[in-house]
Amino acid sequence: MLNSMSRRGGTFLPTVHSRSCFTRRQVLVMGGGALLAVVPALAAGAPAGGAWRDSTNARAVIGAAAPVTEGITLHLPNVSDSGAFLPLRLSVEHSQDDFPDTVHVIAPENPFPRVAVFRFTPLAGRARIATRIRLDVSQTVIAVARMRSGTVRVAERAVRIASSGCITPADGNWSEAMRTRVRVPVFEAGVPGEVVTLIKHPMENGLGPDAPPKRIIERFEARLDGEPALRATFGRSVAADPYLRFHLAPRAPGMLRLEWREDTGRRAVERLRVEVR
Repeated sequence: MLNSMSRRGGTFLPTVHSRSCFTRRQVLVMGGGALLAVVPALAAGAPAGGAWRDSTNARAVIGAAAPVTEGITLHLPNVSDSGAFLPLRLSVEHSQDDFPDTVHVIAPENPFPRVAVFRFTPLAGRARIATRIRLDVSQTVIAVARMRSGTVRVAERAVRIASSGCITPADGNWSEAMRTRVRVPVFEAGVPGEVVTLIKHPMENGLGPDAPPKRIIERFEARLDGEPALRATFGRSVAADPYLRFHLAPRAPGMLRLEWREDTGRRAVERLRVEVR
């Protein structure tokens, strides 16, 4: 039974402080603006005239649809001292008849704004994902979900960072690149359970010192007995050592096949027996 880390396992959970002095008058004067600055960071969904309107990439995904802000949730830290490893959690409410076809994550102020695209199927059971991303500057991150019904949902999250994560040099040690770790539970038939994956990879985005050649994990796919559950396409803004938490809802035991593909064509594949009780 695979109810703990696989044989390649290990723990791999995603592992500003300043002081300012103001007079009482300065605090009162600044109070309104400070409050307005906090509100977008706390909002669960995009405001009616949100940042997606100014993003060419977001508007290309939305097309002529009138997006709604209900039924989609995007979580990121409000503040981080570095933009290199920002934990992101995303979930989309759905029925079995109206599953999200695609969910796009966009960082409009990054040099390459398209962070990732996730394609779920009902075999996933839940349209939820957790990963880690990079941000170049403080900005509002956008998530766009296109549902099978044609509805488009939008969520936004404002994030402040102290230093760029896009120009952080990649770890030059490639000796462990393409090594994978996977954790799967023992499932109950038809009940979504969480799969946790990681692949060692520096994710060289080509933006660091001296602009080294780009080399990234570009695609991920999870299939159970050949049936797709999740496909992901990654851009240059996914953090090093790409990490994913997603769900699977098998009804019977089977073979789970996970594949990571580098933009060079190199692949890493894991096969695990899924147990269902």
